[in-house]
Amino acid sequence: MKQLAIITVLALCSLTASFAALAQSAVKVQVEYPGMQQQALTLNYPQPVRLNTVLQDATHDLSAEQFSAINWSLGRLGSDKLTDKFNQRHRELEQRLNDLELFWQQRGYHNYRSGVNYLRRQLNELQYSPAYYMGLDYDRTKLRLQSNPILSQADGNTFYLRLPAGAATRLDIGLDEASAASSASFAYSVAKNGDIARIPVALYNRHETPVCFYHSAHQPLQNQAGERCKNAINTEQFYLLHQHALPQGYQDLNQRIAEILKFAIGDAQ
Repeated sequence: MKQLAIITVLALCSLTASFAALAQSAVKVQVEYPGMQQQALTLNYPQPVRLNTVLQDATHDLSAEQFSAINWSLGRLGSDKLTDKFNQRHRELEQRLNDLELFWQQRGYHNYRSGVNYLRRQLNELQYSPAYYMGLDYDRTKLRLQSNPILSQADGNTFYLRLPAGAATRLDIGLDEASAASSASFAYSVAKNGDIARIPVALYNRHETPVCFYHSAHQPLQNQAGERCKNAINTEQFYLLHQHALPQGYQDLNQRIAEILKFAIGDAQ
């Protein structure tokens, strides 16, 4: 009888451990279809799953018309863990902008203060969708292993997949070109895949090659070190702060702003 009790306890312990292991490896994906008459979907997987499997499951019940309407270039995959990190980065940036606004206010440079204030308010009013992968390619996930990553709890307890329909809506971001606080030398642009370009626009430097900062799924909140790129990103340009409005300790601020803006949502709502 005692031996039976011991066996029962061991079996229960083993079962509990198995359930715990399953819980630690389970993956949940919440799918949204902005711009489409389709209800949001929640997908549950007992273990880590590849992106292509998720895309197949997320589109399985769509009609042929709905599937063809998906704008894959606007597709994004993020997670709760990434969103938490993004929100922290956003708060840190807002604090830096607050400090810079106060810096110029105390020195009586109201044009610079006004420009910083405008950017800070704009960043707070936008909606964001932080993502590891931006600009999804359904076919490539089937053909190339490096385009078909494994989704696991290492990157998120819940993943967020957005599959928008239709064309992107234009986002009004950045400073007015005529603003006294606006850069007269460089404009920025953000590609749908998250890459950022700093483009020379002044008479003295427009002959120079733009610099591109590339999005990485492994480090999505900070683009990789810039390098010269002959083919600048062909998207809407926007203007950030003039170099004279960036005192010591703030020279990287435009880059940090662009890295937040790249996650702004501009697809159909």
